[in-house]
Amino acid sequence: VSPSPDRIAPSCGYFSECGGCDWLHIPYKMQLEVKVDQLRDTLQRIGGLADAEILEIIASSKQLNYRNRIQGHIRDGAFHFMGKGSNKPIAISKCEIADSLINQQLALGFDGVATGKVEISLRKSQVAVVPLNAKQNTELGFRQVNTEMGLVLTELVLSELRNSEIELINDLYCGRGEWAN
Repeated sequence: VSPSPDRIAPSCGYFSECGGCDWLHIPYKMQLEVKVDQLRDTLQRIGGLADAEILEIIASSKQLNYRNRIQGHIRDGAFHFMGKGSNKPIAISKCEIADSLINQQLALGFDGVATGKVEISLRKSQVAVVPLNAKQNTELGFRQVNTEMGLVLTELVLSELRNSEIELINDLYCGRGEWAN
């Protein structure tokens, strides 16, 4: 009904119409608090874990330009996200949450690239533009979109294991195990 007094102006000119992200109008510290609340609610409501211990959230050093991949559509040589709550294509030439190398590609455009759904991702510091079909929602499978935080999480797990007697672990949410850089 009325904006929160905590609301900030989003850093992205496309934010009000683009469906690419949802958090740029919320201060980062508050984003982290809301995400912890969402996790707590999910664990309680779906998992039945009302008293689950939630460790302190680890903040990313980058609030912008962290994503190592984005998905959308190429139309008329431009990249498009779908509009918020619609199928209206929104052409963008910069994405505030995408890595700077992906943004360089967005600014150059996509002349000669076939129209259709694509993933734009980093592979060893190179930008790849890969067409996607209905059966393939990502070229590399699930992976952490924030390379820095993926490495932080990996190190956190490894540091816990170094001094333990654990001989076997099952990674049940690992994706492909590949990092973008």
